[in-house]
Amino acid sequence: MRAVRWCMTGVCVVAAVALTACGDADEKTTTAAAGQTATSAEQERQLAFFVPILANEFGAAYKRGIEETAAKRGASVQTFDSQGDPARQLSQIQDAIVADRFDGFVIYTDDGVNVVPGVDRAVDAGIEVTAIDTVIGTERDSLVPYDGMTAMVGQTGASNGTKIGEQVVAACAEQDPCKVLLMIGSAKYSIDRDRLEAAEKVFEGHPNIEVVGTQEANYERDRGRTVMQNVLQSTPDLDVVATWGDQMALGAIPVIASAGRTDQIKLIGNGASRPGVEAIRAGTMESSYAFLPETAGRIATDLTLDAISGKDVERSVNMEEQSPPLPASGVVIDRSNVDDFKAEW
Repeated sequence: MRAVRWCMTGVCVVAAVALTACGDADEKTTTAAAGQTATSAEQERQLAFFVPILANEFGAAYKRGIEETAAKRGASVQTFDSQGDPARQLSQIQDAIVADRFDGFVIYTDDGVNVVPGVDRAVDAGIEVTAIDTVIGTERDSLVPYDGMTAMVGQTGASNGTKIGEQVVAACAEQDPCKVLLMIGSAKYSIDRDRLEAAEKVFEGHPNIEVVGTQEANYERDRGRTVMQNVLQSTPDLDVVATWGDQMALGAIPVIASAGRTDQIKLIGNGASRPGVEAIRAGTMESSYAFLPETAGRIATDLTLDAISGKDVERSVNMEEQSPPLPASGVVIDRSNVDDFKAEW
């Protein structure tokens, strides 16, 4: 039996939930090293981490933060990689519920609507569910956790998209017209659609901004390079490229350099990765919104394990407010504050 406690509108509820451990692991599992401090109850805790693309540096950074924190507390983590397939991720969540092995789920998804049926089933099964990065549910403009979930740790796609839009406005300040390419991950992801809608709202008040195209590059360097090559052939007088991920921006850098337009095209990343931060220092990237995947992974794991242990937890954590490790000047990293920030991925 485990005690589950959660707080809603000031009323705390404690429930006992019976769990039976069974089923075989089909993904990598990490456990605590000998000698680490943890309660005997925590040593029995098992978490499942669901990630859309583990091969992506960003997803791997979340995994590091989750595994390190779980190990310190004597818990184990099994990682499920859906390899960019939202339907597969939902299936993995449902299979993990059936396995009846896990006390808590930490879910990183690119489609917060797609996973709702799985989250509903997990909550009904008494599993503590924490979302990181992407809001789960249809109310995606709020960090209030979806019904029954333990916590939401991240930022909304709308907030991120607004910041991207504001960076474009700043980059276009002296250009009229200002020709802009938007390089998104994929329109199939709800968070990408939220970012796009928010950025376009920002552009509405700036008639000098002319969006010449919205292209998908799936958060991959190679595809970012290909998209950049194709767009520069059709629009050689491009002024700004705004990407939904540093990976794609980094793919665009050598193409822009080969065209001799490094000083003319302002490139905006998203995520403030280590190579992205170095590009800002080098002057090949204008700015990048900072994500903190390791920090978010640590926070999410602590909240989930605390909730499993029956403790009251903070249900909504806005990663835009985590300073430090963010610089005091805010979540957008540029040449003015790059030395005050340490990238996490």
